Amino acid sequence: ELYRSFDKFGRMDPFALVDWCYEDGRTVSIGRTKTAARQHMNPVWEHSCKTMPYSGNGSGDKIHFQVLEENLGGLVQSTFCGDATVPVDALLSGARTISPGLMQTQPQPIPLHKRGENTGQIVVQILIHLPESQQAALNQFTYVDAKRFVTPVRRLGVSGGTAPFFSLELAAVEGKRSG
Repeated sequence: ELYRSFDKFGRMDPFALVDWCYEDGRTVSIGRTKTAARQHMNPVWEHSCKTMPYSGNGSGDKIHFQVLEENLGGLVQSTFCGDATVPVDALLSGARTISPGLMQTQPQPIPLHKRGENTGQIVVQILIHLPESQQAALNQFTYVDAKRFVTPVRRLGVSGGTAPFFSLELAAVEGKRSG
């Protein structure tokens, strides 16, 4: 969603560019959406980008998003509408397993800026394809239905780096006491 028009007249034809930025300064173009012809300030792209190897938590990898407005069908220079650079670690936080070898984040709004002005937002959701070695590590856990615990769960704090600790209390099973 863009908060204002960047076109002098008519309806905008926005598109987005996506780059993977490594901490060492290397940048790889991983995607360009189709132009959302005449979608003006509310483009919908439903776009998948090229798969990139992630350097790992704390690596400093980032994703740079740019939204531009295509002018005259791409015959002249596009108009810059706004951009955002987000650490990959932040985008991946909260990812959940949805099937063997596949994890997914919740849709995340990312604000766009142009010269300090908040010009809009894009919503990003990431799918993570795990190599078989990481899939095996995930299978070492036993998943338990969240309904078996009393809510809300109380957060105890963080240990060391960023690993949160929680206090879990089993919910009483009908006819039995928890304990």
